[in-house]
Amino acid sequence: MRERPASSSDVMMRSASRVHLCILFALFSGRLPMIAAIDDANLLPDIPDPKSILSTVWGNVTGRGKAVSETTFTTDCTNASFASPDGWLPCANESLTCIWFANGTVARASDCRKTNRDGLTQQGTVSALRGDVYEEDRNVGVDGQRKVVSTQIFPAFSIGFVEALPAYMWNIVIDDVGVKRLNKDLRLTTSGEPVLAQMINNSISTIDGVQFPDKMDTLCGHTAQNNSIETISSFSAPSLKTFNLPLNKLKTLAGTTLPDSIRSLDISNNALQDLRNIVWPRSIEDLIISGNKLPDFNWMFPCSLKSLTASNMPLKSLDGVNLPPSLERLNLANTGLTEIKANFPSTLKKLRLGGNSITAVYANASQYQILSTLNMTDKNATTCNGKLRCENIFSVTTTNATCKGHTRIEMLFGVFPICIVPDNTSSSTTLFTIVVPVVGFVLVLLAAAIACIRRRRLNTQKWYLNDTSGADTTVFTLDDQVSDLLTELFHSCRIPANKVDQDIEIGRGGYGVVYLATVRGPAKGEMRRVAMKRLLPERLHNMEYMDAFLEEIRLCASLAHPNIVEFVGVTWTKLLNVSMLMEYMGLGDVWSLVEADRAEGLLQWNVNPDVQFNLNANQPDIPLLSCGLEDPDLKLSKFSILRDIVNALVYLHELPIIHRDIKAKNVLLNETCEAKVTDFGTSRERVSDYTMTSEIGTMPWVAPEVLKGVRYSEKADIYSLGVLICELDTAQVPYANLVGTQGGDMQVTKAKIMMMVVAGDLRPVLTQSCPDIIYEITRRCVAYEPSDRPSAKELQMWLREIQGAVGVPGSSRVL
Repeated sequence: MRERPASSSDVMMRSASRVHLCILFALFSGRLPMIAAIDDANLLPDIPDPKSILSTVWGNVTGRGKAVSETTFTTDCTNASFASPDGWLPCANESLTCIWFANGTVARASDCRKTNRDGLTQQGTVSALRGDVYEEDRNVGVDGQRKVVSTQIFPAFSIGFVEALPAYMWNIVIDDVGVKRLNKDLRLTTSGEPVLAQMINNSISTIDGVQFPDKMDTLCGHTAQNNSIETISSFSAPSLKTFNLPLNKLKTLAGTTLPDSIRSLDISNNALQDLRNIVWPRSIEDLIISGNKLPDFNWMFPCSLKSLTASNMPLKSLDGVNLPPSLERLNLANTGLTEIKANFPSTLKKLRLGGNSITAVYANASQYQILSTLNMTDKNATTCNGKLRCENIFSVTTTNATCKGHTRIEMLFGVFPICIVPDNTSSSTTLFTIVVPVVGFVLVLLAAAIACIRRRRLNTQKWYLNDTSGADTTVFTLDDQVSDLLTELFHSCRIPANKVDQDIEIGRGGYGVVYLATVRGPAKGEMRRVAMKRLLPERLHNMEYMDAFLEEIRLCASLAHPNIVEFVGVTWTKLLNVSMLMEYMGLGDVWSLVEADRAEGLLQWNVNPDVQFNLNANQPDIPLLSCGLEDPDLKLSKFSILRDIVNALVYLHELPIIHRDIKAKNVLLNETCEAKVTDFGTSRERVSDYTMTSEIGTMPWVAPEVLKGVRYSEKADIYSLGVLICELDTAQVPYANLVGTQGGDMQVTKAKIMMMVVAGDLRPVLTQSCPDIIYEITRRCVAYEPSDRPSAKELQMWLREIQGAVGVPGSSRVL
């Protein structure tokens, strides 16, 4: 569990053994008070004569200098030379920086030294420029009065543009020089060392479109006042983990594309009034939104969130709020709350409600247990008494003053009276159900509010008016016959095109592209976020692809099951833009989850290793009393994913429909961590056994009989499911072990895989840690003969046995 950085010095003190690339941007527009300069006296610890520094700032230009229209910080110092004062560590050519002025003059920019501002060398060499810095001596005069003598070290630069950063420095500092703009490309060609760059007390107004270094770990926008950052659209920072942008003027994050790698996000003390419409980073764990104007929590939290700081906001009430299921730390201090209906996740460890005049706290027995086990150093205190670090929960003891309808009072920590209510009361409309914790790492995409989203203002042209698809529109046109055909097929599920707002692209396959979109309902403010799928522009001219896509739409419209991605509707204005609208699954596909968790291995089977029962026996299709799961309340596990997929296959095979492309990438997760099967582009309703080998799923998942071109049935899906189980268990692409690949790369050719699978010489592998019962189920699923494989119904029965009971002893693992 990682706490957010308290200050820039905390970040700088991190051990260099933790490889990170950090850029700290402090976007000041005003001057620091002189008292701040006192700490800066030691910034240049080995320089004896500050006056000599100031006198040697200006350089000589020989030949043609760099032409600039505004004062520019750069590494392009061609034809510029500088004199170095005594004690100065000259910068090597590859680390040299300078400041060019519009009148052709040039100044030396950063000094180069071996210590940071605290005299530490752990972070390597430093390239530092701090404008208008004074060295201060405090002496006692003959009259006994203390006098401060200030000597200027750097001029009061006003830099308009940062063109480039030095390439071979570990620490880059550009402070207090009024920087207004950053170059769009600030990627560094470094020697591979981690870099920390800092820009404090400047006037940067935007980072939109900036390409930061690929290894950048932290991007901080510490600000004080009078800054102009109001929106962020997109920027490039592939490895960004910590993004701090407090004390700006952000009004919305709608339409912002945040890197999925972000773990910690600080957007406190801005002007945010709504956090709907945000596509949250899939791995975010720490969110700080304090000091904004958010009146409620009417938006979906990221499922993976562990820490939420939302103090100093006008919340007033928590009624109906679903907190993140894996939340560990919650700070709601000074939010105007007067009543708490306890509805906290069981993972909660720290809770801050100080500064609220709370007169009623309701809790049922399980919620009271959560409150009583909070790990707080000052949990029974109402005041901090001047302590710098204080962890108290309440600041009042009147927590039962206005309680009604409770059965008794319990004294929390012997100080705070809590009003106990029956379980059936607290689980109704007043207290929402406790959500069981999700595996805290959930490193997958979570989209913001499904219920409401504004249209993107930047999309001035409607998607259905865009004729830049690149398709050959002369191949076919939408005449009356085609229009009548589409209407006949999809009249009942058609959604008018002008009610659909297309957003960003979120996926692309062999023949289709998927966009994030919003469907506006008839009622004012009624909106739903959906996934919008249509053919790729290059496929539109091929009528076979169009027929297949229309068939997929027809098939999806006929399906309805909790573990199949919901069909929402279809929209079009012409055949070229026919689009299928599906339920938006905010947590992305299962393979992305498994792949992201490969290193940490937090996603587990959650199956008791001692569970055994005879798969050949006619077990009852009902759960027994005890449980075969290690944690029955765990929301997300490999077992829960497998169970949901099997439930979907039972439904499909009873229709009967063969999916023909079951794999982890075609299983999606929603914000409540339910798994749902998707991508029916290769599915067919079964009339008789198939012999088709075209349009089949990806090769490693395909059953031997399908590859041989003989008749096949629903048992082909069972084989693919067995391969999917191996994906879950190993976190590897199937058969990657054949060539010893790591990281999910597939180096074996399709032809080689096909020949070995057809011959019965190749089956996917499982890890030694896979539970025995899962191993046995998988072995049967990937049996060479379809008749030796279980049906989806049998699989469902076995999984229910695992979930509902520790079965009778049976067979052990057989190789």
